Amino acid sequence: MKPFIGIVLLCLFLRSDGNANIASISFYSKQFQSSFNYLWAQAIADAPDLAYTHLSQSDEIYWLTLAAQHQNADAQWRLANKLVGQKQQDFWLQQAAQNGLLQAQLLLAKRWKKKHPQLAHYWLAQAALQDASAAMQLAQLNWMNINNTPEHSAGLAQVTHWLEVAKQSGSAKASRYLAQIEQSTPYFLPYSRYQQSVSNAYHPLNCAMQIQPVVSSLAQWSRVSAYIQQFKTDESLQNLPVCFNAPVVISEQQLQCDKFSQNQQRILCDEYQLATMLSPVPFSHILIMSQQGKANVHNGILYLDEQDSYKVMLHELAHFAGLIDEYPLSQGLAAQFCNKEQVLPNLLIVKKSSSTEQKIPKWPQQWSASADEKLYKARTCDNTPYQAYKPFAGLSFMEFYDAGTKPHWYMAAWAQQINHRKNLIPAFVNFAQSASEQGDKTSADLWWQRYQDYINE
Repeated sequence: MKPFIGIVLLCLFLRSDGNANIASISFYSKQFQSSFNYLWAQAIADAPDLAYTHLSQSDEIYWLTLAAQHQNADAQWRLANKLVGQKQQDFWLQQAAQNGLLQAQLLLAKRWKKKHPQLAHYWLAQAALQDASAAMQLAQLNWMNINNTPEHSAGLAQVTHWLEVAKQSGSAKASRYLAQIEQSTPYFLPYSRYQQSVSNAYHPLNCAMQIQPVVSSLAQWSRVSAYIQQFKTDESLQNLPVCFNAPVVISEQQLQCDKFSQNQQRILCDEYQLATMLSPVPFSHILIMSQQGKANVHNGILYLDEQDSYKVMLHELAHFAGLIDEYPLSQGLAAQFCNKEQVLPNLLIVKKSSSTEQKIPKWPQQWSASADEKLYKARTCDNTPYQAYKPFAGLSFMEFYDAGTKPHWYMAAWAQQINHRKNLIPAFVNFAQSASEQGDKTSADLWWQRYQDYINE
């Protein structure tokens, strides 16, 4: 009968306006200790905001402890955050995680990430069973470790397993990654495991520029793969003699982009190390997607930030063919391109007139014909003694990549530049220069020879 009375009194207390005091709680706990303590402990855990209003901190910990001892995961979590001693905190945090509390599992995974990676992996795996983001983290961790596994296929199987788990938890990103992997198998260096027979992502018959994409993360691989597919179906680019190899995966530690980009906004990676890894691969140019930094073209290597859009990639690819930005250049680039009168693939640079009105120059003979053959002022050489002129009145993708158009004339000029290989600077130049800087004359000579073979082909 006493347990029944205790239950009734507790229910009345929880339904009241909350003005009962600790003394009355203590009285009932003594009269109906077993039943009351258990139910009150459960009430503390299940309705903490109501109960804590009437409890001092010491009483709160007392009742939380009772609930925690009855394996209430939320009480165990709250107790771990209330207690001062590290051992007690760790004990209750562990208990909460074992009882399936997601935030406890995620915290343990984060806590052990550096000191005990295997333990961190265990708790992340437990969290992944109920959380899509944790499953995605595991997919990425397994992706990063594939180069360290004897068989890449086994590592990739782990990636797809956790992507499937994330997909079951409703992750649209996981579904997209799985579809891409099914369509095109990722390739991980060393090259001995890079199956050249199936490595071509997009190769038209006439291929004067062969681009090898390089990525590190799963997200980067997915993004570049999508860009290649978009390039392949972009009708305005069908006449460009450009092809893409399938992306290869090289770890961030090997690329060392952070180290080489220090104190610089522009992305730059270890090109000497990259040359060693890519030497057996057939390519002329390279696209590297890095975690962060400013997109740029360095001779035959295009660097992209992983957040850069497809349109940014197109704009930068055009730089491979010598097309110049039609927005105001930085001081350093202006010194390179706005220092003399010259005809560039998409710009005519002339000396500014001393008169008030600048006379519009004639259409350059070096350019292919246009419908009206009119020139229009470009902002490329603003704040220099030179004026740039462009063949298009509106905004082209070389001036405003996000909203600019891709006029047919530009596409024709782009293709014409690529078809004359002596106009191009392939990645062989990057690798020859980096080898020379390292004092590696043998490698430098080999890369210079590949450059000569390329432009004379």
